[in-house]
Amino acid sequence: VEDVTRILNPIMIPNVNELDEVVVKASKRRSQSDLEEDYAINKNIIRTAYGYIDGARAAGHVRMLNEDQINPVNLCILNLLQNRFPGVTVRGDCFSAAGGVVFIRGLNSIANNRPAVFDVDGQIFDQTPVWLDVNNIKRLAIFNNLAMTARYGGLGFGGVVVINTLNGNPGINKVVDRA
Repeated sequence: VEDVTRILNPIMIPNVNELDEVVVKASKRRSQSDLEEDYAINKNIIRTAYGYIDGARAAGHVRMLNEDQINPVNLCILNLLQNRFPGVTVRGDCFSAAGGVVFIRGLNSIANNRPAVFDVDGQIFDQTPVWLDVNNIKRLAIFNNLAMTARYGGLGFGGVVVINTLNGNPGINKVVDRA
């Protein structure tokens, strides 16, 4: 286009192609029943109060810890989380009456530091479950970004620690026949 004129009047001509055959591929999204079936064999799947989430395909980053990575010497969940994940701060201990709190999103707000909530086998706790036996944990996941915590609403503002126990998962002993 030269600088001869200020107004351009393009004319568009339709070009229609008729197709004989169309192939539709399946989506990469998996249903909740598929995730439930794969829970026993896929260590990246965790069960939350709002359904199963595959950490490898999730919208946000999910940090996972499986039972083979959990040291049975830990006294409570606070000891387990302390110095295990970058950016996770633990305040308090297992022996004090007040327990402790876990901060996932950091301590950068002076007036509005919100501790993480705990989703233990589908039940949501705003207090740290120091009563939980660490040896009974099957999987643990840390949700720290908005994409993963949005389903928890205002409770999830400080992040969410999702815990699946050995006794609390219905699909854990389910045998999947993939014939």
